Amino acid sequence: ALGPSGGDAGVSAALEAHAGEAVASISRVGSSGWSSQARYTLQSGRTLFVKTAQQEPPEGMFSGEAAGLRAMRHAASQAPQAAPALVIPEVALVGPLLDAQGLPAARGSFIAMECLEFGPKAKQGELGEALA
Repeated sequence: ALGPSGGDAGVSAALEAHAGEAVASISRVGSSGWSSQARYTLQSGRTLFVKTAQQEPPEGMFSGEAAGLRAMRHAASQAPQAAPALVIPEVALVGPLLDAQGLPAARGSFIAMECLEFGPKAKQGELGEALA
């Protein structure tokens, strides 16, 4: 989450270390009762969707979400060619938020994934077939 000073609890540093390139911009895209969402655009133009949660333990739900996304992405890649395609974002990184000293904080974590650009809504029948 972006703090009042523009800091993001170490998420930019973690993404830069993982991707090997700088974060060019960060823009908030939403929030809920337990998480904040932002788009992180890297120098190359690659965009990541990042969710942060301040209250969850570092090993909290984002590890489970990453495992679920990876499993769904693998299953979608195994679907027959004729099956409707589900687009599942690729998980880039999951980790703890960092404290002021740059160490893992007692609470808070993030998940960064491929940012999907949504087009027109799919038909419900097509979604059902893809999920089956």
